[in-house]
Amino acid sequence: MDGPGHRNDINPSLDLIGGPFAVIESDPGVFTSLVRKLGVRGVELIELYGIEPWAMDHINPYGLVFCFIWRKDTHRPADFDDPAAEKVWFANQLSDDACATHAILNVLLNCPGIDLGPELEAFKHETEHMSPVMRGLAATNLPLLREVHNSLARPADRRAALNALTITTLAAQKEREKREKKQKAESSKPRPTKRQKTDDTSPKKGKGKEKASKVNNDTDVAEESYHFIGYVPAHGKVWELDGFKSGPLEVGELPGLPSTATPPSSSKDTSSDPVEWRKLWIDVVRPALRMKMEKYGGSGDDGSDIRFNLLAIVDDGYLKASDSYEFLKREKASLEKRMHEGWKEKVCAKCIAPFVRYPWVGMI
Repeated sequence: MDGPGHRNDINPSLDLIGGPFAVIESDPGVFTSLVRKLGVRGVELIELYGIEPWAMDHINPYGLVFCFIWRKDTHRPADFDDPAAEKVWFANQLSDDACATHAILNVLLNCPGIDLGPELEAFKHETEHMSPVMRGLAATNLPLLREVHNSLARPADRRAALNALTITTLAAQKEREKREKKQKAESSKPRPTKRQKTDDTSPKKGKGKEKASKVNNDTDVAEESYHFIGYVPAHGKVWELDGFKSGPLEVGELPGLPSTATPPSSSKDTSSDPVEWRKLWIDVVRPALRMKMEKYGGSGDDGSDIRFNLLAIVDDGYLKASDSYEFLKREKASLEKRMHEGWKEKVCAKCIAPFVRYPWVGMI
């Protein structure tokens, strides 16, 4: 039997409900800290200032994260009926103020060759056969994701998230109580008899419509918010991953690759070059980004909205520089071993002094 004595068996640290996601700053440094705290190694997020070849072709990104002012968008159900989309890991966004984290998660879990770490690898394996809604629910209730996300928020934003959750809960409770009282009052009153409407009491419809449209406009302005979506190449195609939509949306096929082809499953797989995969898809995603910007804003020349932000997930620049530095050090040591004894005495000391004091000079 259950009794008061059995309550001590419950682990108080087990969080079955979770908490809200606080607002975090839209900054590549913040998002880089986010992925590193999640256990992902070897990547960072950088900000792009254009979608032209001079700004994108040299960085070889794993995926892109695009931020824009969200407005309701409609798609036909047939747009999501793609058998290849079932292979793409995609989760719906079910929590507020976490669209950037969800967009980054959707991109990372579809990128081959990235070391996700043990926690995210286990999470990907556990949610592999779930629906997008259940994956979104699992991501929302993942303690690691929520704790890391909120650790990067300001204390004031964390308190604001808790206050907003409290206000919303109390408002929903009051609305439910009000609705129950109204239903109870209506059920206790006798039904009134119908009366004929006179011409003198006809309502003025014009003002009502005008007032309603004004309220709707005010609501649209008040609900203006930013939204993050992801773009990633996977399974021979380029996909748009929007957590507010029912599934991945195909952007286009990768040139020169069949739709059934897949990128290497890990960095140790040498059957196909992962860098080549990351070079091919930029030309495919560029028109989609341009159309998205024109749809939700413009070029800015005609006074249109240009409040966009484009981030790229790329190889960690520090690790790449460190690897190059170690390679040059070993190459320098190998060359010195092959030189005859006393070669340093024959070389001008002023020429080799910068390389002795600052070994990285030769890499710049």
